[in-house]
Amino acid sequence: SKEELNKYGIYAGSLGREVGFRTGDKILSINNQGFDKYEDIFHPDYMLGTETSFKISRDGEKREIVLPPDFIDRLIAQKDDFIEINNPFIIGGVEKNSPADQLGLQIGDKIVKANNDSIYSFPQFRDLLIENMGDSIEVTYMRNTNFYSGYTLVTDAGKLGFYAKPQLNYSTEQKS
Repeated sequence: SKEELNKYGIYAGSLGREVGFRTGDKILSINNQGFDKYEDIFHPDYMLGTETSFKISRDGEKREIVLPPDFIDRLIAQKDDFIEINNPFIIGGVEKNSPADQLGLQIGDKIVKANNDSIYSFPQFRDLLIENMGDSIEVTYMRNTNFYSGYTLVTDAGKLGFYAKPQLNYSTEQKS
């Protein structure tokens, strides 16, 4: 729903940032029209239009973002790197013998920091993993009320071997 989308705002991927979005922006309207759910943002009437505009709220200030004429071509070329719901997550499952398993992650844990960056959403953490493919990262996670930290190796595919369970109920699990 629109309320779910705007609870934590959006996560702006590289294409989203290129056209003016920032992580945390809240979408108020599209082409001066309201919307009901996240999927409405990608409706062909909006995406294939000649001048699509988004009214957003950023840090309490209203702004307008107008998509460039070549936006749809760029969206197709960059695939899923536009905007997503900035959804907090917990660990929904851990693959046996994976880096996540070796780190000690368990179902229900919440990753709160990686390489000294606070982690708020799965898309943000996924991007950090991709940036660190094949490298070791420090991960801090919370289990119940206790915090644990450790180093683990990100696979060459940019994964740790766990399933992220979104804390908002708009979609299904995502694998990392």
